[in-house]
Amino acid sequence: MKVKSRMQHIHTEIVEIDPVHPEITKIEHAAALIRAGELVVFPTETVYGLGANALQAQAVEGIFVAKGRPLSDPLIIHIADESALFARAGRAANSDFLARATDLDIAT
Repeated sequence: MKVKSRMQHIHTEIVEIDPVHPEITKIEHAAALIRAGELVVFPTETVYGLGANALQAQAVEGIFVAKGRPLSDPLIIHIADESALFARAGRAANSDFLARATDLDIAT
């Protein structure tokens, strides 16, 4: 699979969020952008993160393009909790594999 450069015209919107008292409307706006297949940049403790919906191929492709990252360099996917993981992966069929792959202690 070859990644096409779709980032020719990027609309950048900077939204400042108070880390102590974040405004829910701003968080909801970022979540809506992610659900719509857009990319969202956010600060972490050490670096800036680039977020997208991991279930949307075009959004994932956008991360590779934006970072100039080769497709052979995998991305990290963050999930809310085990229930979100198993809702997508299926608990019985995948729990042993996922436990080995991620070093998680997952009870079946």
